[in-house]
Amino acid sequence: MQIKEIFVIRCLSCLSVVLLHVVSMVLMIQEESLASAAHTVDAFRTLLMFSTPAFIFISEFLLARSYPGGVPAGFLKKRGKVIFVPFLFIAAVDAILMKSVAEEGAGFVSVIGKFLANVFLGNFIGYFILVIFQFYILHMLLHRWLNNTSPVWVLSVSFIINAVYLDYFSIFHPPASSGLDSIFPFFWVPFPGWVFYFCLAFYCGKEYPRFLALINQYRYAVYFSAAVSAILIVA
Repeated sequence: MQIKEIFVIRCLSCLSVVLLHVVSMVLMIQEESLASAAHTVDAFRTLLMFSTPAFIFISEFLLARSYPGGVPAGFLKKRGKVIFVPFLFIAAVDAILMKSVAEEGAGFVSVIGKFLANVFLGNFIGYFILVIFQFYILHMLLHRWLNNTSPVWVLSVSFIINAVYLDYFSIFHPPASSGLDSIFPFFWVPFPGWVFYFCLAFYCGKEYPRFLALINQYRYAVYFSAAVSAILIVA
């Protein structure tokens, strides 16, 4: 069964990713001429970042909807071939471009170091694949428990974990002595930074007809909350 709403969300998310990086490149290249407008543009650019959690939502939604009894044999192997192998290739391309081209005279060891950082730390734009694979594994480990546990309890706890984890990095900042500040994507890659979206998607996929009915019933509240959220982010 194809879910048309997922196609719409995926389309909007892909377009948002493209626009996000286009705007970022323009701001970087035209830094001096756009200096006066950069802050305003950057505030609106933040709205486009919904695409990353949207992709996590899509991934887990489809897993919960397609495999209610558990994923089939060879699930990870298949996704390793079609997703992780291309990820390794792009990680290598990024390492070569960043070290061999951007840094004149960079040696083989420097390129390998960058490649390993890309693959194991998500230290480049493809970090998202590492996030997705974490949730593939979590789905395999936790789907039975999630099926038998109250969604209200799971969503409440996962939201608190998600919020506290991100607040630590965005408000309190890790102390320099901890070494965490030197690991660029630390708050991006580990699953606690995204776990609420994962849990929400699981229950939305599992209870798809009920989820659609709720969205339709409270559609005006959804519109209003989306608008208020966007205003708060830009402000």
